Amino acid sequence: MDLKAFAEIRKRIDYTVSTREQWVGICNEDGWPIMDITAIANVSASETRGETASCEVAVEVPEGSRLIDELVGSDTGINKTGELEIAGAAARLLVVQRAGMRMAYTITHTVATGKTAPTQLTIHGVDLIESLAAWPCPTIPLQWQNASFTQWTTDASGQEYTTTRELARVEMGTAADGYTVDGPAAATVRTLIQDSLDAVNTAMGWADSPHMVVDFPMGEDTSPRLVIRTNDDTIWETIAAPAHSAGLTISVDLWWPGDTPLRRRASRDPATYAEWSPTVPIQLVTVEVSQ
Repeated sequence: MDLKAFAEIRKRIDYTVSTREQWVGICNEDGWPIMDITAIANVSASETRGETASCEVAVEVPEGSRLIDELVGSDTGINKTGELEIAGAAARLLVVQRAGMRMAYTITHTVATGKTAPTQLTIHGVDLIESLAAWPCPTIPLQWQNASFTQWTTDASGQEYTTTRELARVEMGTAADGYTVDGPAAATVRTLIQDSLDAVNTAMGWADSPHMVVDFPMGEDTSPRLVIRTNDDTIWETIAAPAHSAGLTISVDLWWPGDTPLRRRASRDPATYAEWSPTVPIQLVTVEVSQ
């Protein structure tokens, strides 16, 4: 989306928040707003940060509504209550913006109700933090960054694949006592998440256009020392329990151009940081000591 066009859309969103207390809309897979939702029957969205929360929005829709076209794909089915359950083909975000707060959710499914045609859509979404539960947390992240994809016709044992696959060989942690990272809690978790993002992005060729970054605020980290054991699980499964025990709040927000600049890690070794205002939306991970 052109930044000039986005600036006009954002003015309208900010005006809606100032006059109606909230704006609800749909963003595309890149985080750009593509549609307002106006005829809202009910909104259930938690304002508590650091939770793997869900969101539910019920919307009244007239026949031929663009919202139906956007969220109703070819994948339809009837659930146990007789309602039509719909999932669109493209990834979409449901965004609820209130004064000083923007909450974004990945749309998981939509339930439509109506006799002959949908008259109400109930949109279901999960917090962006859920994406950390699907992203690998490599024990040896630099091995992933140096990996290269090649074509394989068999697996490692020689068993033939039905179709050729592109695979990259990466080293996993196999030490009997496991691998650990440690240091001040907040800094350790931030670094672990960013290392994992960088490792996978580099391996997949996404390093120049990351969808998510970690915010590294200025100032001394006075949080208690934390030791995290890594075992090539997902990011969330690796950090959730130790972060909670250390009193940390982890959240993933949708950052838009025009928001306060973020501070990202510019290089890993030596570790350097720089203020950054990307020209596209990005998911921003923040790690804070709970108040």
